Amino acid sequence: MGRDNKVLQVDEINFIKYLSFDAFNECKRFIPFYQDICEMFGKTTHAAGDAIYATNENRKYCTRNNITTSFKRKGKAGKHEKQRQQIQSILSTEKATRMEGNFRK
Repeated sequence: MGRDNKVLQVDEINFIKYLSFDAFNECKRFIPFYQDICEMFGKTTHAAGDAIYATNENRKYCTRNNITTSFKRKGKAGKHEKQRQQIQSILSTEKATRMEGNFRK
């Protein structure tokens, strides 16, 4: 899929949520995508995405809604840094192998 196509993936099922050949700011799609997932499947507690989604707005939204993400951390490490890194690594690996690899089949 091209750069301007936004896809949600749940259990290896892909949902094309935005298709455009015009430029747009994809980091603005994170919150609506998350809300779509919750509407379709119920609340989720984990999300993975490319670095472009790690905006302050998206981070605050995730913090308010208790969503663990694969976003690179900002600031100094907390007391659960090792566990946070493990979760981030798992989410990033899953995102890369499932989402990116799914369109190369």
